[in-house]
Amino acid sequence: MSSPQNQLTLTNPKQNDVYHVGKEVHVRATLQGGINSELWKKNPNVKFTLRKNLAHPAGGNALGSANIRDLIHNGFNFMVLKKYLVTSKRTSYYVLASWEDQGSVQSTESGVFNLEM
Repeated sequence: MSSPQNQLTLTNPKQNDVYHVGKEVHVRATLQGGINSELWKKNPNVKFTLRKNLAHPAGGNALGSANIRDLIHNGFNFMVLKKYLVTSKRTSYYVLASWEDQGSVQSTESGVFNLEM
């Protein structure tokens, strides 16, 4: 488990934000300890997955990846695709960010937001 100084926090998308098909979602993050943190020094690759807001979500849609430094400086963007809304016109999701640190997988989640047609 990572120490508190390595804590990565997704600051965007925010709780209750709404994004429409064809629009870009901007994932942003902060890193506690900034450039002095171990995660900054190690600069691991962070994988992003879009997951439905369910009690037991399975799988999800792989969105891509970025290293920690790029994520902190530039963020990560993805386009809302119609295929994410196959069962309804509005669905709640969150972004899961995961990375490997000292042989174990660490992760953090964004706030729950909505995608709609």
